[in-house]
Amino acid sequence: MRDKIKNKEYFESIITQKKENISFYLNALKNNRVAIDRQYVVLNSMAGDCLTSLIAKYSAGYPIEELYTDYYDALEYMHQSWMVLDNRAYLKDTKYNHYFGSDYDLMVWMLSLGYLLDVEKQKYILLLEILDRFSVKDLLYETIIKAKISERLPITEESYKMIMDMPWAYESLRHAVKETDDKYGKERSSALIEQFLNKEFYQRHKGFSFYDHHKSNNNIYYGYWSFESAAIADILSVDISPFENNKYFPKDVYFYKKVE
Repeated sequence: MRDKIKNKEYFESIITQKKENISFYLNALKNNRVAIDRQYVVLNSMAGDCLTSLIAKYSAGYPIEELYTDYYDALEYMHQSWMVLDNRAYLKDTKYNHYFGSDYDLMVWMLSLGYLLDVEKQKYILLLEILDRFSVKDLLYETIIKAKISERLPITEESYKMIMDMPWAYESLRHAVKETDDKYGKERSSALIEQFLNKEFYQRHKGFSFYDHHKSNNNIYYGYWSFESAAIADILSVDISPFENNKYFPKDVYFYKKVE
């Protein structure tokens, strides 16, 4: 067990529930029981269920190797959902509201996990297709992407100002990637990541996304893990000793590729 809030039986029930949900949706799609204007919603729900299953498995102590299937499934459904949206003529001008709480978390976790698990480059690029289709430009996203896709061109501005100021929830982490690439810059980056984990990751999600899920009676909790902190810490090559044992830092996935 990696999570300290719930027991293994709880997480197994979450994993089973998500597996059943996905099977139900797949059957409905296969038998044309999903209206065209609902396909995006269903596929997006399937992507979320796959990612929830992955995180629940991590919380329950599953070997890291057993996370890949859920990751690739989430990636495929996520890509399909936005391509369905893109193909609807009357939705051509729809924006991917990547700063709407849980949607931002979904993308930043998918980008971070893809980097930490070192997934196939050609699969990872599916995430970039979504972002580029909707002209999404975000500092954290691009920092992680650049570490995985070296030929990615840098952005000159961000797009969040046109939508909403979601980056506030990730303020210290965003400052960490702006520090200089020297000894003192890395020390400051490490301190900023520690601050993010201690004071921002959970606290600044109050009112949306995963906040207080462990208190719900509806079994919606799957673990509180800041995969983006692990990805950024690795990309910046900072000292993680100040926050390695932080309850939100997923150190097993951080170290996974380092010990292979």
